[in-house]
Amino acid sequence: MKLLPALPFFLLIACTTPDNSKETTSILKDSTRQDSPRTGNFQAMPQFTNLTNNKEIIGIWLDEGKEPLTVKIEKDSIYYIEHFESYKYRIDKDSIYINYPDFAYSGRIGFRNDTLVMISSDGEAKYIREKN
Repeated sequence: MKLLPALPFFLLIACTTPDNSKETTSILKDSTRQDSPRTGNFQAMPQFTNLTNNKEIIGIWLDEGKEPLTVKIEKDSIYYIEHFESYKYRIDKDSIYINYPDFAYSGRIGFRNDTLVMISSDGEAKYIREKN
């Protein structure tokens, strides 16, 4: 019951504060904007080329990321060697779809020089083919 007298004071302050929602919206809009993978500026990067044959990706690939990750891509599945797990995938034109237990990954797939690249809303993954 002691909080009730403070309620009108709180409402008065909340109602009289300036409206910064437009400013906040523009800040959020600018900070979350990303170029689409299909329309992004690739001029500073080597040429991105689409797959010409799905067999181009078959083999063992090393992730260029911070943590070591090796994948063995086969005709219909991707085997994550460090995790001992395999997942089905399919390719449709320039897109790859991987069926993980918790979600379905989708992204653009292609090459920059000898590097296999997958671009999605999560970012870009780069893989270098393992040399025998």
